[in-house]
Amino acid sequence: MTEFEEFGVAGPLRLIAFTVAETLRAEGVDGAEADEIARRVAWAIADEFGGQYWFVPLHDGAQEADPPLILFVAVVLEREVKGHVSDARALAARCASECRKMIGGDYLYVMRGASAKRKSRDQKIWNAFTGTNYRALSKEFDLSEMRVRQIIQKQRERRAQFRGK
Repeated sequence: MTEFEEFGVAGPLRLIAFTVAETLRAEGVDGAEADEIARRVAWAIADEFGGQYWFVPLHDGAQEADPPLILFVAVVLEREVKGHVSDARALAARCASECRKMIGGDYLYVMRGASAKRKSRDQKIWNAFTGTNYRALSKEFDLSEMRVRQIIQKQRERRAQFRGK
């Protein structure tokens, strides 16, 4: 199973991607394919709702109308899973319900698509970093070597902060 690190440590996009992937796996969709569909759903959310706060009501069984964010999850997911499952609409509705259970009862900030993509790129740079390959990473990601060094330093600081050092 993937970590969906490109969406931040505990951000709503990461939670939605996890929920979508797990729901798809439960329906028999292959793990790698489920992860890829979940990523496409999360990126679509970032592009559509990025830079905004959303309140997602608690999922308490009431037939309260879903907020646009959750409805969007269902629409995108239905489009993405057509041909992969027999009843795409029912799966999309189930998945949207699971997302509401997971993130309901709170205000969520959805990163802008550009911010999420930058975070994703920075995470990929960190994962590919060997300790000495600044130049190779600068060429691979079309950045200056200085910018790659800054990204690596920022990732080190972030990880040290999470470890409490």
